Amino acid sequence: MEAIADMLYGSIDMSESEFECGGINCKNYMSLKFKLIATVLFSLIYIYFIKRNFSNLQINEDTIQNPSFIEKIFGWSCIAVAIYTFYLKIFISKAGIYMINHCHILNLLQASCLLKRNTKTMKIINIITSNALFCGWTAIFFPSITGLTPMELFLFYLEHFQIALINPIIIFIFGRYNDDKTFSFNNQIFSYCFFGIYQRLVLYPISEITWINLNFSLCVNLSKYVNY
Repeated sequence: MEAIADMLYGSIDMSESEFECGGINCKNYMSLKFKLIATVLFSLIYIYFIKRNFSNLQINEDTIQNPSFIEKIFGWSCIAVAIYTFYLKIFISKAGIYMINHCHILNLLQASCLLKRNTKTMKIINIITSNALFCGWTAIFFPSITGLTPMELFLFYLEHFQIALINPIIIFIFGRYNDDKTFSFNNQIFSYCFFGIYQRLVLYPISEITWINLNFSLCVNLSKYVNY
């Protein structure tokens, strides 16, 4: 277990000066009672809207098509970036736990859209990813890059440009998922709630147990505001 913990978060600095990464001060930034109430309340809200909006998803069920060769190239490039990033975080930087953050998951979901036939299930996944592009842009303009090696930094920006710009352009150009209803208000709410429930029921509990500030589940990024 110690070896696994070391690969997942062995090198993450959780000292008092690193609120961005986590630690006891970050964990105690909000009371446990407040965090549990917020988690339960928002989870119920997200579940309600997911169930309601899922039945109203506007999906064009036209002819199912196989991905083109170019789509497969970009899809496999996403997989390659994910695998190499995973390798670096597990064996080099010893911070593999960050691989469960939203953007890594979003990258793999987009890769599946590029690599698989555009069935109804894949169109639902495309709706989720297409309405979550702000995740990639937010990371680009407000990066959290504490402790990244030069290669990890390069992969960080490459992956987020794939998520925010490159993959959506390829998906649009080849048109297998094109639908004027993709960005409907209903679909945007559905996508937001999908990642919201992931934040509350997956990232937060793991953050609470490990003290790692996954996607700022434990505290806001105070590293720019706290006087040390």
